[in-house]
Amino acid sequence: MKKTMIAALVLATSIANAAEVTVLNTQVATTPRSISTTAFAKFQIDFDTKETYAKILVTEEVMEYWGGTNYPFPNGPWSPNRPMPSTMTVFSDSVKIDNLILVDDKLIYQGAEGEVECGTMGVTRVFKKPTLLLNGNCKLDADVTRGGDLTVKFITK
Repeated sequence: MKKTMIAALVLATSIANAAEVTVLNTQVATTPRSISTTAFAKFQIDFDTKETYAKILVTEEVMEYWGGTNYPFPNGPWSPNRPMPSTMTVFSDSVKIDNLILVDDKLIYQGAEGEVECGTMGVTRVFKKPTLLLNGNCKLDADVTRGGDLTVKFITK
């Protein structure tokens, strides 16, 4: 009974501290001949102003057909000269995430629930290029529907 109560209390406090902020909610143009539409979002930091942005990319995969049909192929279904899908960029943008700043070498989100440390700055092993090392407390979730509704959310734990 005690373990159940403690587990419920821990779960309730972790849910209460979670925050979800909609960074972008817009309509993107898609083509009717697309096979799939995919949205990507990642963190981007401006080192001069210490501000953080969400870099958003929406791509769609389009199949080019021969004469309006995709079968039969000249040399069978696994023909080397069959039509292949091509990927094209539909939307690309950078949107500022409010209250997410770089303090010294730590990325901190200052929300209504308090401060959440999202990660630290580090360098890559080989080229010594600056990189953001996320600790799992924050993430960007990008989703695009078949109709072209793009939603990007910043989620903290």
